[in-house]
Amino acid sequence: QEVEGESFVVRLVLNASDRRGLYADVMSAVSGTGTNIRRADLHAKDGSAFGTILVEVDNLTHLAKVLKAVKRVKGVHNIERRDAPVQ
Repeated sequence: QEVEGESFVVRLVLNASDRRGLYADVMSAVSGTGTNIRRADLHAKDGSAFGTILVEVDNLTHLAKVLKAVKRVKGVHNIERRDAPVQ
C-alpha cells in the first residue's frame, strides 16, 4: 500500500552495450525523471555493460517513468526491477 508523501527504494538491473558516455547518459535519464539515485554499481567487460542502480521512487507510475527513460538510452538492452533486500 502506497502512502502519500513516502518514497521507496527500488533495485534496477541494467544490461547494455558498452560505449563512451553510457554511464553518464543512464544517470542523466534517471535524474531527468526527478528521481534520486541512492547508489549505482555499473561495470563494463568485453563490450557489455551491466550492474545495478538503487533509486527512490514515489509510486509504480514513477518507477515506470524511470524504466521508460532508461530504455530510451542508446545501447541499453534491458532495465528491470529486481526485488532484493535493500540496505
